[in-house]
Amino acid sequence: IAIDRTAHQYFRLYLLGILSARLGEPSAALGYAAELERADRSIPLGVFARDQGQFVRAEVAWAGGRREEALRLLDQARYWTGDSRRHENGDSPFFIQLHERFARAELLYELGRHGDALPWYRALSYDFLYTAPAHFRLAQIYEGRGDRRDAIAHYSRFLELWRNSD
Repeated sequence: IAIDRTAHQYFRLYLLGILSARLGEPSAALGYAAELERADRSIPLGVFARDQGQFVRAEVAWAGGRREEALRLLDQARYWTGDSRRHENGDSPFFIQLHERFARAELLYELGRHGDALPWYRALSYDFLYTAPAHFRLAQIYEGRGDRRDAIAHYSRFLELWRNSD
């Protein structure tokens, strides 16, 4: 956590924005997004903060049923593809945009673009936070394709992971 200290102010705004979007409070979420987007883009942390604002906007769009818009917002983020700071901070879920990768996979799935969603879910099946949900979606995709063997394997892995969940 100490390595991320300079970003804590942005994490806070991001989390408040995501939470507001999920609670059905889009105006509050967009307010947090606007605060994040005021960061200075001439420095990597500012690019990160502005993209976090964009991710909050994507969450608001997704919650509002505007999947194409949400996906477009995720895809436009600069930091998402090009900032080396992600590597400096190890596997911080904030700097590797773990939630955004899952959101992207889910949006592709919801839009019926299952083939495009597959690599995102495959990668997430190794990430601690989204391992079980990724296996569940992989199972559904394979089942929809008629690939019974792979569907069973992923459903089995999902059930194993969630066997003792609360």
